[in-house]
Amino acid sequence: MSERTRRRSPRWRPASLVGESCRNVLADWALCTPVLFVIAATIAALSYADFRSGLAAVEQDRRLVVAGRDVFVVRPADPLAGAVMSRERCDSLNDQPAVLAAGGLVPIGAGELDDRPGTSLRLFLSTGSVAKALDPGANADGTGWIAVTLAAQLGIADRSEVSIGGETLKVTHFDPSARTLLGDLMLLVPSAQDLVAECWVSVRPGSSDAVQSSAMAALYDDTTLVLAPVLEPSSEILSPAEQYGQRSTRYASLVAGVLLAMPLVALLWFGRSSWMLYRTVGTGRLGSISLCLMPHVWMLLTGSAVGISTSLVLAAGFDLSLAEQVWQPAVLTAMKAVGIAWAVASVTAVAVAFGDPISQLKS
Repeated sequence: MSERTRRRSPRWRPASLVGESCRNVLADWALCTPVLFVIAATIAALSYADFRSGLAAVEQDRRLVVAGRDVFVVRPADPLAGAVMSRERCDSLNDQPAVLAAGGLVPIGAGELDDRPGTSLRLFLSTGSVAKALDPGANADGTGWIAVTLAAQLGIADRSEVSIGGETLKVTHFDPSARTLLGDLMLLVPSAQDLVAECWVSVRPGSSDAVQSSAMAALYDDTTLVLAPVLEPSSEILSPAEQYGQRSTRYASLVAGVLLAMPLVALLWFGRSSWMLYRTVGTGRLGSISLCLMPHVWMLLTGSAVGISTSLVLAAGFDLSLAEQVWQPAVLTAMKAVGIAWAVASVTAVAVAFGDPISQLKS
């Protein structure tokens, strides 16, 4: 056998590397268990904190949407003009792809129910899908609508009948209080009259400007009109992406990555005897690095899985329709920390591998 053959490094198969790394973890369970706990706790805290930051941004955006950020109202410039806009033109805005709901209102004034004299309510004639423009959750089934607060005060159940002006009307509950000051007292009666006093339009996010222009063009009929957003825009209000980008935890993945790397580096440094043993039996540098790093891979993957699972369990207590929008960025943030820790551990392993292990042990 030649000298070159005798000095050839042993070839480690992937299965052998995995088996050896598992045996190393089991042999050093007293050291690996605390490290595994630290990894899981750090990842859980990081991902949950990032999840809460993202959730706060999404919740703020939802509150603005509920308050009418994407809703505007077209009225005559003269507040005494009354109903002068075409009902048909207002209702036709529902045909535009960017419009979620549109419809007209005609304020009638204060009124009362026939079987409840003395009650105070605000009566409106309504057209199109104005109820959904006032409340996205309203049922647009062609019946009347009564404000949920008013219905609770009067003891009127959902989808029950009321009598007003000698006519019987089946009403369903809706809640327009977030978008209009009179929302707690509103009673809408469906109407097919030709003219309306106000045209309410709810649009898809990001399409308000284009729809506003088309709405003004469609409603114009020798009448000076004014358009007013329900919620005045403000430059101080950030979008969810902007708010998430300015979150207090945006650099937390870097800090967490360094914290995760510290126990891994300590294990590598104080485990230099294993490196020397592998090198003594003829294992090459690459194989020795793989053998030294493989247990850390197991601990990072296992700790990350436990930590992320814990944060998802905690997140399950929140509104799932919002949580599903932010859990992926939170997991990505946790994975960034794992990547940083792995990079630091890898650099340490390479530094040990290309140093002089025997001199390091003597020191």
